[in-house]
Amino acid sequence: MAQLAAAGANAAALNRICGKNVVVVGGSRGIGLGLVHSFLERGNTVVATTRKAAAAGKLQELQASAPADRLAISELDVSCSTNVANWAQRLSDSTGLRHVDVGHQGGPEGRGGP
Repeated sequence: MAQLAAAGANAAALNRICGKNVVVVGGSRGIGLGLVHSFLERGNTVVATTRKAAAAGKLQELQASAPADRLAISELDVSCSTNVANWAQRLSDSTGLRHVDVGHQGGPEGRGGP
């Protein structure tokens, strides 16, 4: 029961995020892709990361149908901290965002990931 209450509270918190800049790590499928959809529907500008942009067909389709400049697809491999730091710096340089939190749960396929 406590888990259901926590899930409801989290959903309510996500519903309040409107008109913001949002980064979704692992946004090419599953829950991440669902979050990208949800954030776009609420008027947010979204940067969705994926390990290989060329293989992110559903995300590319969403980008083609999203309002102009509201969805950016960015390659990021979170298994290397140097990659994450460099990616965050590039994002900061290109968007002016100064604070980027990269949250990630799961792992690469074949190593305990989805």
